[in-house]
Amino acid sequence: MLGRRISFFLILISALLMFSGIYIEYDIYQQEEDYFITTKKSYYQLFNDNKDPIEELSLSQIEKVEAEVKKINRHDEEKGQLINEIGELKKYFILKEEINNSFPNKILNSTVDLNTISEIEENYSDLLPKYQKYFEADLVEIKNQKSTIDGVLLEIDELFVDLEKTNLKENVTKDQVESVRGKLSLLKQQDLVENKNNELNNAINILNIREEEARKSREEKIRNAWVILNVPYISQNNNNVLNGCEAASLLMGLQYKGYLQSMTLQQYALDMPKSKNNNAYEGFTHDIFGLDPMTITHWIAPNALAEFGRNSSSNQNVIDGTGYSLDDLDNEILNNNPVVIYATSYFKTPKEWIEGAPRNLHVLLLTGYNKITQEQIVTDPWTQVNGKNKWYLSKSQLETIYNAVGKKSVIIR
Repeated sequence: MLGRRISFFLILISALLMFSGIYIEYDIYQQEEDYFITTKKSYYQLFNDNKDPIEELSLSQIEKVEAEVKKINRHDEEKGQLINEIGELKKYFILKEEINNSFPNKILNSTVDLNTISEIEENYSDLLPKYQKYFEADLVEIKNQKSTIDGVLLEIDELFVDLEKTNLKENVTKDQVESVRGKLSLLKQQDLVENKNNELNNAINILNIREEEARKSREEKIRNAWVILNVPYISQNNNNVLNGCEAASLLMGLQYKGYLQSMTLQQYALDMPKSKNNNAYEGFTHDIFGLDPMTITHWIAPNALAEFGRNSSSNQNVIDGTGYSLDDLDNEILNNNPVVIYATSYFKTPKEWIEGAPRNLHVLLLTGYNKITQEQIVTDPWTQVNGKNKWYLSKSQLETIYNAVGKKSVIIR
């Protein structure tokens, strides 16, 4: 009887031990299952309802979940899949951080170089398509901004001959500099804009200095290009020889060449040959001293005036220059020869031709020429009220009137 009881107890104890072992094993299994489910939830919490990575995602969150996944038992296949997905998420996050650092607020850092962009492109290529979509637009914009930056910087570099940006190329203009400045102003990289604007300001300063030097150089060249004959001045109206513009101009020219130094205009006008039948090609017509009649031209033609100049001064190099171009007359000025030139009062259009000359005929002395500016100096024997007795004219203006009057002149050599 006692043996049976002992056997029963042994069987009971064995059963209890077996049951306890099964219970413990089940409990461990259940704990692992709960841990697996909780860990998966932790992973899914890294995404929002649209299955996009959460905005506030951090690397420590990813690595924490990664560490939890590695502790999963039994679910080897799912565990391996989760580890792979976490690895892809980590690559997404690292690229996101890299882009945020290089491209904050969608503005590419001005210091980012092509190597950095190449690394970003490589990391992008290594992502799964589901993660690439988040960076496609950014990558395009990064490359566009970089290309624009490099293009502007190259244009700035090409303005200078040195890396220090202190020496500007010779052919650079202000328009080129301002064109580059306009492109620079469109860049989003304000630090770069400010820095490079300083370089462009330096370029403008260099150009301003060059312009000032060029201006001074040109002014000096223009001054040196003047040929001015400092003829003695004789006024027809102040000497009461009111129609004596030919006589005064001729006498000024002759005295400049050293002839008739003591001759007065009054006497010279009296000595001038007169035409009895008012033929200007024979002598002076009408009244050389008075204005009447004002409706008729009082004058002497170049051939008669040149002959009078030769006879009165013994200078046989006083010649009729009728038909000479203004270029020819300028060459005479360059050779130190003043020229009596037939024009009009105030260089107005010739009008009312009477007895072979316009009623507003006026004769002056060509005494200066500038081959650079093409300006002419004409000494006027009729003294203005304000004392003015010289005209500075453009060559084209004088040439128009000179040609219109018939290219009449007397050259005093």
